Amino acid sequence: MKYDQLQAKNIFFRSQRMKFLQTLQVALPFLITSRLYPSVKSKSHPKALVFS
Repeated sequence: MKYDQLQAKNIFFRSQRMKFLQTLQVALPFLITSRLYPSVKSKSHPKALVFS
């Protein structure tokens, strides 16, 4: 019985972590681009800024 509860908890945490990682994958590029965008507008070489 104890093992089943532990297993259920593991599955729950794993699914939560997957959800979190998926959210991160979606949100992170958006955050990065929104963070960079104001400085990209003011620079003459945005590509150099992004890839440096």
